[in-house]
Amino acid sequence: MSTSPTVLFVQVADEIVGRRDTERVADLRRRVRAAMEEPPVEWQCPPAIDTQFMEEPLAVRKARAIATKLAAMPVELWAGQLFAGSMTLESPRLHAEWGFPEYTTPDERAAAAEKGLSTGCFGHIVPDYPRLLAKGLRGIMEDAERERARRRDAARDGVSRFGRGRLRRRDDLCRPARRRMRACRSGRRG
Repeated sequence: MSTSPTVLFVQVADEIVGRRDTERVADLRRRVRAAMEEPPVEWQCPPAIDTQFMEEPLAVRKARAIATKLAAMPVELWAGQLFAGSMTLESPRLHAEWGFPEYTTPDERAAAAEKGLSTGCFGHIVPDYPRLLAKGLRGIMEDAERERARRRDAARDGVSRFGRGRLRRRDDLCRPARRRMRACRSGRRG
């Protein structure tokens, strides 16, 4: 009998959680917690992309804004850190995730605001890792396709249930046009 991916995930997670921290990890954890108590130093994000690029397409300007920010960000790692990727430095405690260079025109910002959209860039999207590991991408895509089909069927049912009168009326209105079209195709004038 095989073990489900979810059960395996939970077993591995329990094993990892149950381990004692190495000296390096314990020190890093202590320093991260201590740093969280310190007020951060203000980081000055570049205010905007160069004005010479403001005529370029929006997607290109956004890419330039990302490049501008990344080029200005510090690249230091915490002592003992094995993986890069934190936008917060230890000393001085600096949050480089704050701020984003402006790359839109006032009209573009107003249009985005009307639609409830933001023109920023960086954010957090946390995937459902247990589901991803249990089902895999293909499984999640299959679930999405089933859901899409279910909703499509529900929409069709709604049309057939609530729209029968409208559909009949549409058919009544189209019937004379269809007769004329058939007559034209057969060479007769309608």
